[in-house]
Amino acid sequence: MKIIHIIMMVLFLSIMTGCSTPLALEDLVEATVYFPESDENLIAVDTLTREDGLDDVFIHLVDQPVKAQSIKPDLIYLLDLDTLRGIMQFDLSFDLTNKEARAQNINGTYVIPFEWVDMYLEKLPILNHFSYLMPSTPRLVINDTTIDYAYNQDWKLHPTDNVTYDIKDQTTHHETYYTETDAIDISIEFNRRTPNQLLLAIDNGKEETTYTLDNMHNLPVPDQSGHYTYTLMAVWDDASLGYTGKINYIFGLDLHLEESLHLNKTTFEPGDSIGVLIEQPFGLDYRIETPVFKNTIGIFNYEDALVALVPIDSRTTPGTYSLSLYEASTNTLIETTQYQIVEKIFETQQLSVSASTASLRSDENAKKDAEKFKNAKTYSVGEKLWDGPFVQPVEGRISTEYSVIRYVNSGTESSRHTAIDIAAPQGTPIKAAHNGIVTFSSDLIISGNVVVLDHGLGLFTTYVHMHKIYVEDGQEVKKGDIIGEVGTTGYSTGPHLHFAVSKSGVNLNPWKFMAEDPLVFPTWNKTP
Repeated sequence: MKIIHIIMMVLFLSIMTGCSTPLALEDLVEATVYFPESDENLIAVDTLTREDGLDDVFIHLVDQPVKAQSIKPDLIYLLDLDTLRGIMQFDLSFDLTNKEARAQNINGTYVIPFEWVDMYLEKLPILNHFSYLMPSTPRLVINDTTIDYAYNQDWKLHPTDNVTYDIKDQTTHHETYYTETDAIDISIEFNRRTPNQLLLAIDNGKEETTYTLDNMHNLPVPDQSGHYTYTLMAVWDDASLGYTGKINYIFGLDLHLEESLHLNKTTFEPGDSIGVLIEQPFGLDYRIETPVFKNTIGIFNYEDALVALVPIDSRTTPGTYSLSLYEASTNTLIETTQYQIVEKIFETQQLSVSASTASLRSDENAKKDAEKFKNAKTYSVGEKLWDGPFVQPVEGRISTEYSVIRYVNSGTESSRHTAIDIAAPQGTPIKAAHNGIVTFSSDLIISGNVVVLDHGLGLFTTYVHMHKIYVEDGQEVKKGDIIGEVGTTGYSTGPHLHFAVSKSGVNLNPWKFMAEDPLVFPTWNKTP
């Protein structure tokens, strides 16, 4: 308000010198300053009343007018002085180059100290003063729909050769446009002062793609479903125009294209695993159901798709099964596909063990081992650490195949042997079957020395009865790294490696993983 007080002083001075009957203090009501945005639109900037300083202006300055010549202004304001006799109007002129200011009406022109003008200009956003040097507010249109956007600008105004104003401001709210087709037209329209250069960045949260645009229509649209943030940078770099700078316009695009379901193959065996790929996913709001596995099926990001690995227990009945994809939050069925499980005959085996070895498999020992081992496979990293087929960790004779029905000491069926046993001399190096992270590396009563590797997406390999362990928990290993030596620790009849592959608590056929990567999809145009 202090600056308005100053301006009022000059105005009252001109009134007193121009009126035959001087205004008295009690004649004053208020004074209002306007910024003329256009001939039709005056923006009220400030108002001064008798209660907040108008009396001081009248008493101290109205009787000390200083007349002066007119100036060539860079800025013009209007002032209305409201008195009991009516409204008196004045022009306020500011010469920014020469740092001069004037108040003028039909009675004369009067000096305003320029230091007061500098203070007064800070009361308004500078763009109000120089709207003619600002870019127009563009219109963002997607398929004939106008979209709200956020912006941040770094702008320089050059109203005269000696004056530059920096403008930095921003807004944060923007609209996100949702569409289920990539056949959309995104355009930005400037009705005046088109930028010299247009740059575009499209960010999907994982990576950013940039473009240099030749025009403001048909902006690029991604070909993958997802949540995208568009940042359109408009650049004005011709200083001769009186302004330079850049403005970033920001808006969102949610692109939800039609999903499609792929399996790694259509025919499986008991002990196999079903690779599932969801093409064009929109987020993670999906659920997979199939009768062969009743528990929750984990779904993971991989490249531009989602993948899952569904285990098939070795006891699964052959037949035709369905696998269905749902939108989880709405329970909406998206797609169903079918696959076959064919019969596989598993061998039987008679195993003879000594009484001392057999005694290791007591309920008490099993309970102790379970407590120590309980966290070995509870957590898996959410990315696929392996790529391609697994390797056989040890070369040697296969002493027991996967899912052999085993009888111990001529007794009833003891268990399915859901791993492969590879006989090899004690001390033979054991290789990591593929890239992974060690989640367990210790001794158990029944299993002896054990190592577990997490390969991501809930897939684990387990190495049992080892003589020595070379790795430790949390260690990253690569395919083929030596992780220990073959031994005969725990419930074992001789040196061998018990090698198991498991997913979600189901032990799978290791040979399947050594033959092929289960997350390769022939019907998909990309291979994860």
